[in-house]
Amino acid sequence: MKKSNVYMVILLVFLITILLFITNFKKEDDKTPEVEKNKILLLSDYNDFFTVNSSIYKYISYLQKKDYDSILKILDTSYKSSNNITLENVVNFVENLEGNHSFSSKKIYYEVIDDNIIKYYVYGYLSKDTIDGYSERLDRYYIVIFNTEDKIFSIIPSNEIEFKEVTNEQN
Repeated sequence: MKKSNVYMVILLVFLITILLFITNFKKEDDKTPEVEKNKILLLSDYNDFFTVNSSIYKYISYLQKKDYDSILKILDTSYKSSNNITLENVVNFVENLEGNHSFSSKKIYYEVIDDNIIKYYVYGYLSKDTIDGYSERLDRYYIVIFNTEDKIFSIIPSNEIEFKEVTNEQN
C-alpha cells in the first residue's frame, strides 16, 4: 500500500472512533431521571435554588428602581390577564419598596408542569438594608415559573395561605 493510503485509513479509523465516542456521550447525557409531573417536592438542588433566588432578586431590584416596564415583562401572563394588569396600573399590583432591600429564600418547592415548564413555590425574607445594620425581616412568597426550553422565567407575587395550601406546610 502506498503511504497516502495508510494515512487515509488511519484518518478514517480516527474519525469513526470520534463519532462513536460523541454518539455514546450524547446517549449518556440524555439519561436524565424521570420526574413525576404535577407532584410538589422540596427543592434540594443548589443550582436551581440559586437560579430561582436570583430571579426573585431581579424582580426586587426592578421594584426598588420602580422600573414598571421591566416588572410588567417578568410578571406571569396569566397573572396579568386575570388581574387586568397594564403598564398604567401595574403599580397597584406590586409592592412599593423604598431604599435597598434584599431577599433570601428559605424554602422552595417545585412542581414539574410539563417537559419544559417548572413551577417553584418560594418562601423567604425580604430585608431592608439600614445604616445601623438593623433590618426588619418580612415574610414574602412568590411563584417563579421557568420555561427551560426558552430559558425564560416569570413571577407571580403570592401569599402565605396559598403557599401553605399548595405545599401542605403546617408551620
